Amino acid sequence: MSPLAFEDEKINCPYCQTVSGFDFPFYSRSYYHCPSCDLIFNAREKNSASSVSYYRDHYFDDYAEDQTSGQRTDLYRHILHLLEGYQKPGSLLDAGCGCGFFLKEAKESGWKVAGVDTSRKSIAFATTLVGDGTFFDSLDDVPANSHFDVITMINVLDHMTDAFRQLQKAKDLLSPGGVLYLRFPSGSFHSFFVRLALMLPSKQCMNRFLVFHEYAFTPWAITRILDEMGFVDVKVFNSYITGGNFSSAKLLRSLMGTSCRLLEKLSGGRWLWGPSLEVIVFKEAEVCKY
Repeated sequence: MSPLAFEDEKINCPYCQTVSGFDFPFYSRSYYHCPSCDLIFNAREKNSASSVSYYRDHYFDDYAEDQTSGQRTDLYRHILHLLEGYQKPGSLLDAGCGCGFFLKEAKESGWKVAGVDTSRKSIAFATTLVGDGTFFDSLDDVPANSHFDVITMINVLDHMTDAFRQLQKAKDLLSPGGVLYLRFPSGSFHSFFVRLALMLPSKQCMNRFLVFHEYAFTPWAITRILDEMGFVDVKVFNSYITGGNFSSAKLLRSLMGTSCRLLEKLSGGRWLWGPSLEVIVFKEAEVCKY
């Protein structure tokens, strides 16, 4: 069925249950936009078993080259530098660790690392690369009595069919005062350009640069979700921009990054128009009673 067939359909937001209307099609998928919490979501039924099967058995073969190319090394170092401004090196769990390159950088910076990934091949690769890290198939497999100073989800949350449950699980595994770091495509940025593309004669040219998975989180949506889950001091900002290593891509990345940072600074953090967002948020620290 064409996505356009859903234009008049109303469905409940998977987070707040508010009745939501059709927003836009993206290839064969239909995306809806919640008027209450601002979440943008894929309308298809969330088949977690099918999704897990793909990531477990096929994702490595389709996307490992993106990780092993070295294009993300600067991003990983940026994330560690950011985290170490809030938390000295301690225990770190990377949910969706893939081939383990971020964990390798973290370990070399003095962190005690652990990783979670559904992909069997990715875990095998990461185990060899990282060495003495601890790895799990899912957050549910991490022992409940384990606690981490930092948990990271780098380009992972928007893929998860049960994203809200996974955020709660991450909160449970954080030490009091611990840091959760998220990075994901900006729902505001990508939805604006996909709507613009629909008005163009050849929308495929723009669509190939846009990213949508199960969810598209806007700054307002992710802030509300984390606040209501009991996290504290939510910080949302434009992310370090990644892309190709060829010279034209580096120039475009530099220009876009400078423009986004300028808008963010001039607006006091209200205009977040980068293609990806970063979030730093904390689990409330325990209050000592004397």
